Amino acid sequence: MRVPQVGSVVRVRTRYNQGPRMIPPQPDFTVYEGKVLNPDRWFNDRQFNITGDKDWPIRTVNMINVIDIEIISGGFKDVKTDVKTWTVEGSKGNKYTVTRTSTGWSCTCSGFQFRKQCKHVSEKSKS
Repeated sequence: MRVPQVGSVVRVRTRYNQGPRMIPPQPDFTVYEGKVLNPDRWFNDRQFNITGDKDWPIRTVNMINVIDIEIISGGFKDVKTDVKTWTVEGSKGNKYTVTRTSTGWSCTCSGFQFRKQCKHVSEKSKS
């Protein structure tokens, strides 16, 4: 995985995980632009801070939510990761993303969001 180096100026497009009943409907993604700051000591290699605006002076970006990163100046650094993702189909034909990291499993389905467990994770963790 490649993450931006500290000091780089970046434009990051991230997923906006809206719930099924958001009113008014929110966009599917958000774009942030800023300078990459030194990470907080509790961050893992898949998180970084960028400068923000007057409402959010520092934004934390988690790479699991990143759609793409445009480097305006600076560069990337390579990070070894054990993250694995799968796209699975739900019982009603919906597509979900199951993710395994060193800290555990997650799924984008509503069942996992509420209960922190679902059949999609159960099926993938057994295989």
